[in-house]
Amino acid sequence: MKYEISKIEAVRSFYAEKDITARFTYYTDGKKSPKDGATEFSVSVPADAPEYKEAIVIKSVRKVPTERKGQVTKATVLRQYIDEQAVAGTFDMETAIKWTMEKFGFKRQLARAYLKDKVPA
Repeated sequence: MKYEISKIEAVRSFYAEKDITARFTYYTDGKKSPKDGATEFSVSVPADAPEYKEAIVIKSVRKVPTERKGQVTKATVLRQYIDEQAVAGTFDMETAIKWTMEKFGFKRQLARAYLKDKVPA
């Protein structure tokens, strides 16, 4: 999976904290390129490194609309909440569902469905 180059420092510091040597591959316009001028990157870790699934959230290259008709979208607010919780290491799906219900006035089923598409695997 490729990510925006602007997120590389967050990824580097995350792996440095965990003492994991990560390998970065750089891309420009979807093709491998040197580090200078790259717009995207991917990261790989050694097979013997422990897995950290929930520890960091990186926004993908796809541009998501942040505003519609001058209003910040609910999806943007929700993604920001998920990012903050994941980076802090305190993300919990049940807490996120309750937060979504309170923040947006959703019923439980809608809050769960809305979160399902926004939470990284």
